[in-house]
Amino acid sequence: CLVDGEGIFKCECGEEETSVIPASAEYHSYIEQIVNSVKVKVCTICNDTKIEAEEGVTHIHKYKVISETDSTCQEEGLRTKECQNPGCDERIIEEKIAKKPHVSTTKTGEGYVISAATKCGSDGLELVYCTNMVDGKVCNERFERVISAHNYDEGIVATKATCTEKGSMKFTCKDCGATKSDDIDALGHDFGTTEEEPFELVPATCDKAGLAEKVCKRCKYEEKVTLQALGHDLETNLNADTTKTVYVENGKVVTKDKKAYNGTNAVEVPNGETSNCKYDIAKIIVCGNGSLCNEKDGKVMNITKKATGHVAKAGTEIRIGIATIDTTDIIDSEGVYDYSSYDYVRDENDDEVVFEKNAVVDCCHEKVKIIDCKYCDEAIVVVEGRKAHSGNVKAIPASCTDYGYTQTSCKTCNKVVIEKTTEKPTGHNYTFVKETCTEPAHVKCTKCTTKLDADAVRAITDEKEAKDLKSILVKAGILESDEELSSLASFEGATGHKFVGTVVLDETDKTKGTIYCENKCCKKLITVKVTIADGATTGTITVLNEQGVETDKTYNVVVTYDVKDATKIVSITLATQGGDNTQGGDNTQGGDNTQGGDNTQGGDNTQGGDNTQGGDN
Repeated sequence: CLVDGEGIFKCECGEEETSVIPASAEYHSYIEQIVNSVKVKVCTICNDTKIEAEEGVTHIHKYKVISETDSTCQEEGLRTKECQNPGCDERIIEEKIAKKPHVSTTKTGEGYVISAATKCGSDGLELVYCTNMVDGKVCNERFERVISAHNYDEGIVATKATCTEKGSMKFTCKDCGATKSDDIDALGHDFGTTEEEPFELVPATCDKAGLAEKVCKRCKYEEKVTLQALGHDLETNLNADTTKTVYVENGKVVTKDKKAYNGTNAVEVPNGETSNCKYDIAKIIVCGNGSLCNEKDGKVMNITKKATGHVAKAGTEIRIGIATIDTTDIIDSEGVYDYSSYDYVRDENDDEVVFEKNAVVDCCHEKVKIIDCKYCDEAIVVVEGRKAHSGNVKAIPASCTDYGYTQTSCKTCNKVVIEKTTEKPTGHNYTFVKETCTEPAHVKCTKCTTKLDADAVRAITDEKEAKDLKSILVKAGILESDEELSSLASFEGATGHKFVGTVVLDETDKTKGTIYCENKCCKKLITVKVTIADGATTGTITVLNEQGVETDKTYNVVVTYDVKDATKIVSITLATQGGDNTQGGDNTQGGDNTQGGDNTQGGDNTQGGDNTQGGDN
């Protein structure tokens, strides 16, 4: 759940390969426990704990007043408090302090009397001036004060206040015995001071909250509260012998054997090294919280210094030159510029950098400098930039499946440079196309050349594309609304041409001709190749495509000659008029097949006689 694993894969040749199996929350295996009526889930693998909060379970705020402005009889006050628990969502709160009441030292009845009190009868009312001090001055605001008609005693507690219920005081007039009652505010629960720890039900760990219960000292009311996660204790064992300083790359400890870190195979940082140009430096510290730490063996990785990148060594000369960065071109040794003892150097991508004599900075040559890194003591190439390609730029818009791009014919290097733009693919716009004479039914995109047969439609995995295709096929009546693409049957095949009339030979090329197709999808003359042996009364025609290439559609024809000139063809008609008559099929012409005379073929076939298929023909 929390720690990487590793898998060892063995080939039948005997060679082994080790791969890291990343930790994943998917591996948690929780069991439920009930602790003091609270549901707690604990992972049986890593002891990760989850608490299902109940109504009334709250975080314990440990507030401290950080500022306070006292109220006066003229304005409210303001108190600002801060919760001392780190990570609290309500860390700082503000509370208003109610105005203080006006008070006057003027004796009762000596103010401006609005209405006089009658002894043991009705209360009176007078106006007096407030004598409170506000900001060093007397308030002096005028307010109304009641003149009591009764002479009440000090009062007694009639009902005691509890934690949740108000109490009451009873006052009695010394002269007439009349009484009155005043409320006593509810006391509220007394859970002690914020420093007093509640009873722990589920302990908090370094990264998980715990659960506790506090009890009112007066009424014994129990309230459940969450305990703040502890956070790792990285101070207690910071200098212990168990602490290791290691290299870290992409959040993983760098190991000697390239396998997952197991506690012993880390590449440790030499004493005195405080920063590195390639790796982060971290300390592996045993958390001081002991068993309350969820990390394996309590070991916590704490990054102390991020990778610095290469930094030039002080006092070293920076060598500057012009170079091309390319690992595919072989540069003749005559063209390699010699920088002291370096046979070659590599840039940050580990590509070899070749220095060329007399080169200038352009779209193919970088301006670079070589520095000696003070951390790794290597010669490092720093690329300072090149000029952009320049020339005629052609913008190519996005297609159904590809981003848009620009195509620059650079006039400096004579290369065609392709750069993708931010214009996203538009997506297909599909429509269903019914079968025609020459083409089976299919789905096609109206914006590009994409065509899909039923197999291709069923193979679509993109959710949006599949939804669009289903909608189109339902609308075309190919699918029902409750059917999925996986149940799609094959589309109808091509219908074949329905020729009518006669073949008209080409005047210049008697091996070609045209014949009319009456199918709705065609309704035009179709070009065909004509094959008739000399003097033969039968032959074939083969349909040609738009490029003049023969297709696999061949039809039988009947040839009629001029009675006066046996070499002159009068007409060429299909052996079966009005239907598909490809070779190998029925070659009757709807009935009587005599051509100007008796044409019995192994049986009686006189005009007007019986010519049923399968009978005597």
